[in-house]
Amino acid sequence: MNWCIASIDKINAATNPALQQLKDWRNGSGSIRGVSHDDGNVVFIAVPDDLTDCDVLRVEGGEGALQVIGRALTNETHDLIVADGAVFTQLFYTPIHRLWCCNYDNKSDLTSDYVAVFGVDEIDGRKSLESLKLQVREKIKGVFA
Repeated sequence: MNWCIASIDKINAATNPALQQLKDWRNGSGSIRGVSHDDGNVVFIAVPDDLTDCDVLRVEGGEGALQVIGRALTNETHDLIVADGAVFTQLFYTPIHRLWCCNYDNKSDLTSDYVAVFGVDEIDGRKSLESLKLQVREKIKGVFA
């Protein structure tokens, strides 16, 4: 089953029928609800019915899926990204996705994922967790720019 992801800003602007349907779902209309892991994008476990005038990026599974999705989210090049739910589920369990979202409660977990992605520990333990989160989010977005 296909899922989709769109930026909160594009959903709120609702410039086409698909984004309007996502906005409706996000506001509680119907049985579909969206989830935001990163405060910038919303994932839905369904795809809107009407994709008229919607710039859709369809992503196939495979090794390059993470790069394609990451680049599209970073550059906000499409209204909607559509992929099989398994592609998104696989993405959600990766260290790079956890760094993208930066929903850490401690520096240890952040450092562990950072080392897994970048291969080095460049985390300055003297900085606050919030400061490190901002720094890491910018670095992750640079990976996909």
